[in-house]
Amino acid sequence: MDLHDFGRVMALEEDGLMAFFQDHGLLRRQLHCTTCSRQYSTIKWKKATVVHYVLRCPSCRTKKKLTTDTMFEGAHLHMRKLLALIYLWAYNICVGTATTMSGASSATVVQWCFGVFRMFWGGFGILGCLCVFCVFGVF
Repeated sequence: MDLHDFGRVMALEEDGLMAFFQDHGLLRRQLHCTTCSRQYSTIKWKKATVVHYVLRCPSCRTKKKLTTDTMFEGAHLHMRKLLALIYLWAYNICVGTATTMSGASSATVVQWCFGVFRMFWGGFGILGCLCVFCVFGVF
């Protein structure tokens, strides 16, 4: 993904950006309720932090975040900022530049780029980098 394509993705409305994350396996698309075994529906939810959508069971009405069991579980950054950090991390941009370009604090950049992303993708060495590059179509 070149910078022009990245800009196009970043300009998507929230539902389009959520679909991008789901299409690339970064956010949940489906989940079955553990209480009644029905499939959850996706609904808008203003209180959610990363994405303003949640999964809700149509029967028992329990809710789960789209980030459940993903690398973004517990995140407090919006998915646009997270996407920017992933993109900058994939291109090995230094912390200072990533902080300036993303608008996130340097502590947040370090936490995500040197903690979470490295834990999820970096531990796989070149395979982890290939996974990130495939998401962004870097090849």
